[in-house]
Amino acid sequence: MTAAGKVNGVVVVATDGVGCAVAQELSRTFRVSLIDCSEADACRVVECRDGRSRSAASPGSGGSGQVEATLAEIWEREPRPDALIVVAGASEANGRPEDGSAYQESLERNFFLPLTAMKSVLPRLCAARAGKIIVLIPASGLFVDRHGASVACAHWALRRVCQSLQAETGPTGVDVHLMFMPRQKEGAAEATHREHAPRRLATDLARILSGTSRGTVHLRMPDRLRYVKRQVVCADPLLGRRADTNGHGPRSAPRRVVITGASSGLGAELARCHAEHGDSVYLVGRNVPAMERLRGELPKDCEVHIDRVDLADGEATSDYAGQLAHVDVLINCAGFSVVGEVMDVSVELFRRNMTVNFLAPVLLTEALCRKDQPPHRVVNVLSTTAISGRKNHGSYAASKAALWAYTKILRRTLSSGTEVMEVLPATFASSFASNTVHGRSDKESAAPAVADAQHRHGLTSQTVAAKVYSASERGDRYLFVPYKARMFHLLEAVTPALFRRMFP
Repeated sequence: MTAAGKVNGVVVVATDGVGCAVAQELSRTFRVSLIDCSEADACRVVECRDGRSRSAASPGSGGSGQVEATLAEIWEREPRPDALIVVAGASEANGRPEDGSAYQESLERNFFLPLTAMKSVLPRLCAARAGKIIVLIPASGLFVDRHGASVACAHWALRRVCQSLQAETGPTGVDVHLMFMPRQKEGAAEATHREHAPRRLATDLARILSGTSRGTVHLRMPDRLRYVKRQVVCADPLLGRRADTNGHGPRSAPRRVVITGASSGLGAELARCHAEHGDSVYLVGRNVPAMERLRGELPKDCEVHIDRVDLADGEATSDYAGQLAHVDVLINCAGFSVVGEVMDVSVELFRRNMTVNFLAPVLLTEALCRKDQPPHRVVNVLSTTAISGRKNHGSYAASKAALWAYTKILRRTLSSGTEVMEVLPATFASSFASNTVHGRSDKESAAPAVADAQHRHGLTSQTVAAKVYSASERGDRYLFVPYKARMFHLLEAVTPALFRRMFP
C-alpha cells in the first residue's frame, strides 16, 4: 500500500452476482480485477474500470485450483494488487438436504474456494508486511434457518477461519476484516434491495480499503440484537431444557446406542455410562484392539458391537450407516484437532479435518433419520472452540462450527419424535491430545492447554461423560462443560471486541 493508504489494486473473488456487482461499484474508485466464480463450473477474470467491466481472459474450469492459479498470475503483474476481497455466495433455498453430497458441494464452493483464495495471497501479503483481506459473509454466517442448511454450515466455518486469521496476522502488518451482508428482504422490497445493496457494500469496503475503518465491521443493530437473543437462549439452562423428555425416563428395554470415536477418551467413557445403565452399545472407530479392551471392561451382560469404520472415508461412512438397523441414540463423538496457523495448514488437511469432524456426523445422521424408525436422540459433541476462531485453531474451529450450524438446523427440521443435543466442552484431560495433528507451528503450543485442563477445570473424560449422560437423560438441548463456559459463549455475543482481546 502507498504511504497515503491508497491501495495499488483490488482483487475480488465473487461466487455470485452480488459479488460481481460489488466489484463493478468499487471500480469507480479503485483498480479492480474480478474473478467471477458465479457459475459453478467456470471461472473467468474480468477487469473492472469506472463501473464497467470487460473480460480479460477466457473462462477456465471452476474450482479452488483454478482460483489459486489465477490469483498467482494476477499477483505477478505490475503494479501488484495489495487487497483481496472474497464475497461468499448468498444462501440457496435448498432446505436441509438429505444427501450428504450436497454438504460436500457447498463446502467446496462456499468454504474451500474462499479458503484457497486467502491462503494463496497470504504469503505474498505477509512478505510485503502490508495489505488487506476482506471477507463478506451473508447473514447465514450468523443465523441458521431451514431454507439454506448446507450453505449456512459452510459460512459458519468460513467465519471461524477469518477470526483465526485476524489473530494470526496482527504482527505481520496484514489486516483481515470480516463483514456481514444485511439479510435479503422479501416481497416487494427485494428488487430494491438487490439494486442498492452492492452500492452500500462498496461504500463500506471503500472505507476499509482507504484505511478509515479498522477491524471487523460491526453488525447492524437489528442483526446484533437478534444474534444476542439467540445466544442467550442457547446459554440459558432453563430455556435450553425440554419439558418433555420423550421417554428418556425409566426404560423397560435397553436402548441401542451408536457412539463414534469409542476407542478412547470421551467416546469410551460414554460407552461405559450407557453400558452401566443396561443399553446396547455399538462402538465405532478405527482402533479395534482398543475397542476390544473396552468391551472386556464393560458389564458382562451388556450387548456390545465393535464396528471398524474409517470416518475419513465418506463412502465407508455411508455404507456403514446403511447397514445399521434401528438406532435409539446416535452420539457423534469422533474427531481430531489440527493445530497450526491458517497459512501453514494445508488445504488437504483442512479437508480431512472437515470430513471427520463434520461430514461424517452429517452422513450418519441423515442416513439414520431417513429410516422408518429414526433415532430418539442425536447428540453432537462440539467444542467451545466452535464459538470463535482463535490463533492456531482455525481448522478445528471451522469443522466444529460447521457441525454446530448443522446441529441447530437439525433441531429445527426433524420431527418432534427426535431430540437433538449440542455439547460444548472446554478443554479437558483425555487422550484427545494424541489425535492432534500439527502444522508448521510450534508442536508444543497445544500441550499446556491439555496438560493443565484437569487442574483448571477439574475435568476428565469421565466427568464430562457423566454430565453428557445426565443432560441427555433430562432431555437438555444444550450442554456447556464446565458450566462457566456459558459465559464464554455470551461474552462473544455481547461484547465481541472485549472477547477478542481476552481470547486471541
